[in-house]
Amino acid sequence: MTHRQGMSRRSALRLGLALPLALGGARIITASAQTPEASPAATGIYPEGPLGEQIQWLVETLNGDPANLDPTNLVTHVTTALASSPSAAGLVTKIGALVLVAPLTIENNAIVTTRDFPATNGSFVLVGADGSRTQISLTVDAESGLISDLTIEPAADAATPAASPVANIYPSGALGDQIQWFVETLNGDPANLDPSKLVTHVTPALASSPSAAGLVTKIGALVLVAPLVIENDLIITTLEYPATHASFVLVGADGSRTQIGLTIDAESGLISDLGIEPAEDAATPAA
Repeated sequence: MTHRQGMSRRSALRLGLALPLALGGARIITASAQTPEASPAATGIYPEGPLGEQIQWLVETLNGDPANLDPTNLVTHVTTALASSPSAAGLVTKIGALVLVAPLTIENNAIVTTRDFPATNGSFVLVGADGSRTQISLTVDAESGLISDLTIEPAADAATPAASPVANIYPSGALGDQIQWFVETLNGDPANLDPSKLVTHVTPALASSPSAAGLVTKIGALVLVAPLVIENDLIITTLEYPATHASFVLVGADGSRTQIGLTIDAESGLISDLGIEPAEDAATPAA
């Protein structure tokens, strides 16, 4: 266990925030890597490369000892342009507000990244000890690996079932096409659930597998709670390009949450595997 001595969280925070503001917002915070207690989840949730390293640094800094909020080292994590931008002082205030509701966890361990490899932007929701939800968007410079943009805003309310979800949340390529078809089919006319139509979207191996009948039953159960929406518009994909696997949660009109794992065949673009299971409870901040 990490024992915190000296300043209280609030008094240390005041000191940590006063310094960068006095410097005109050019410096904000930094922290050394924290103990496992401070980390919200296993490091495996972070994307590869500098983006994942910077996201992990940010989360561990927010959850770390307030005495480590030394503003003089921020330049090692952000670009000069961001450190000297007019938005720097506002970021300091928002970071301070997050520190006060630590420990924070990444909601559903979900980090959505851009399609470039290695990715340069990640978006995720931080859940505070008080239940507050904050949307984070972090961009790194592709050459230096430093944070070039950081957005901290209140997160939108969890998705409420409504009409068909926004099309641009889907990944590019065959994977996105199949996910969109799947969701729109669930939300569409039940008459479209004709097995002869469904089979045109899956591989022969999946269509003839022992699990096929069970999938039909599960799909039927989902239709009964339509309309369904993708929770928080989050679709997590594998890192290869184009991606061949995605995971997301569907929220039904009755509030039910269903975890979907959808894999496509890289050559044909057809669905080769489809997992439909009750979703685990959303992450709850712990001590």
